[in-house]
Amino acid sequence: MISAGSIERTDLGAVSIDGNRADAALVVDGKPIPGSAFRFRREGSVWKVDLEHAMSLTRGLFQALAKQQGTSQEALVLDLLSQTAGRPIGPEVWTPPVPK
Repeated sequence: MISAGSIERTDLGAVSIDGNRADAALVVDGKPIPGSAFRFRREGSVWKVDLEHAMSLTRGLFQALAKQQGTSQEALVLDLLSQTAGRPIGPEVWTPPVPK
């Protein structure tokens, strides 16, 4: 669900390190995105993305984006899926197939 050009417009900003944890601000088009710091954990001499924190961050970003657009998170997800798929995706995706 990442558009072709979005990676090129995205960067990490200021990094703060506290022991084995580091936070880096997300920057899009040269502008820091408030509340969107990526978290890293040091394992030995290697820094790794903290995926648990990333999932929490993603939930918060979806909530904020839906509120900003005046829509529900479900509608936002369907819109993003439709844009990615290049065709309309409807609410039927929420209903799992039932074996006959």
